[in-house]
Amino acid sequence: MSLPPSYSEFSFNVEPVDTLPSYTTGAEVRPVVGPPQQSIPSLLRIDLSPECSSCEYFDIGDIIHGHLVIAPRTPLQVAQLSVAFGYDEVVKQHSWISDTITKKYGRLGEYIVPKASLPGGMDDAILLPGMEYSFPFAVQVPELQALDNCRHQETESTTAHLRLPPSLGSALELNVIADNIENNDARVVYKLVAIVRSIDSLEQPLFQATKYIRVVPSYTVAPHDMARVTTEHPYAKNFELLPRRFLKKKLFRGTVNLTLSRFAAIPMRAPMIATLTVTAIPAEAGVPPPAITNVFFKLNAYTCYLNEPPKYNSFGLITLRGPAIKGLEWLPDADAKMVTQIALPVKLPQVKLITPTFASCIISRWYTLTISVVLGDNSLMALEVPVNVVADLQARSAVPYAVGMPAPIYQQPDSRDNGQNDASSRYNGGNSSYYEPPGQNTNWGTMISNQQQGYEGSYSCANYNNSLKMDYSSQDAVQLNQARNRDFLATS
Repeated sequence: MSLPPSYSEFSFNVEPVDTLPSYTTGAEVRPVVGPPQQSIPSLLRIDLSPECSSCEYFDIGDIIHGHLVIAPRTPLQVAQLSVAFGYDEVVKQHSWISDTITKKYGRLGEYIVPKASLPGGMDDAILLPGMEYSFPFAVQVPELQALDNCRHQETESTTAHLRLPPSLGSALELNVIADNIENNDARVVYKLVAIVRSIDSLEQPLFQATKYIRVVPSYTVAPHDMARVTTEHPYAKNFELLPRRFLKKKLFRGTVNLTLSRFAAIPMRAPMIATLTVTAIPAEAGVPPPAITNVFFKLNAYTCYLNEPPKYNSFGLITLRGPAIKGLEWLPDADAKMVTQIALPVKLPQVKLITPTFASCIISRWYTLTISVVLGDNSLMALEVPVNVVADLQARSAVPYAVGMPAPIYQQPDSRDNGQNDASSRYNGGNSSYYEPPGQNTNWGTMISNQQQGYEGSYSCANYNNSLKMDYSSQDAVQLNQARNRDFLATS
């Protein structure tokens, strides 16, 4: 019997397919060579894939994948192997007698190794000593948390808290004081936990291992954070200058207005330019404009969490001086005003990344930018404005504030240093803790019940004043300011 004629003008030779392609679970079993005490470094561990290990942090939709590796020292009957993905949100409250720690767990997902992948079949999986078993796993960073991760009653708070909080600080096991710009009194730590359950301990895990990772979700700016920038602050301030001996030194006397251009957010990676407009209104005719010698600015981080008194911390200064300031041109304006513009190159540190603005159930973080202008008589004018820090200006998600937006196309995680960091400054995927006996570490098998602990209360603020290092030279600032003044002159 012949086939009917083709509907296409081209004829193709199609070979019949009698069998489906082969299928494998990806599980591997390999013998351990050498004495067990030397060749088996750990009983249980998580090995991330090379692309995930080189990833500094993960974003919304990224797939975190690797292998769960187990090398038993005695015959082990396994009922279930799984990898849980979630985060710990921890707040430490200090007192004279003892410290109180409030901890909230957010469960984001779990991968359970199929029983068909276990040796011995569905019901009789026995792992033998002298062998190393490797099982692939994959979990995805969700766009939002589950509704039961937030127990606040207010709709507005619940909506804001459904977003994933970014990694804040570091785990205590990995904390390096010299490399941690955050205060560990408040921290958000993401981790993968490999869990082994036996038939006799389905509720209580037999043992578990932890792998710490960093997650920085790229959301759009929340409406209440955007309002702080667009409507709640004028982004300008007036200063009355009445210097002593102004007749002898011919110093400026009158009113100076500082106005900063509004910007929705400061990205973690990309540089941006903020324009500072300085308007001088002399008290009388013939008074020269003020001589600006230095301009420096810093980013102030405010962290609020439960029942903790305010704290203050600072990190250095950033200054534009010398050639970057000498190129300024004062232009006449109406009503005897004199105006100049200063281009301020803003780029956050790339080695120690700043946490984006966020609000969760027990921790929130927001920022202000302080611009200080130093005049020739050493008088100081400072303008502090609210700003938002985001992971990326091209955010992957606007939920839960936008409905019906097209879903972005997610890709495998890649290295996000863009060649800006050396190997020593990139995140190495954290550390693994091996063979944790029951009761000595957080039990992820019963973590859901821990969500019932109270974490509601009134916020109190801790102020961390972070001054950022600029990645621009003085020559770059000169060129920026000269170009800015030429554009301003052309439009005046």
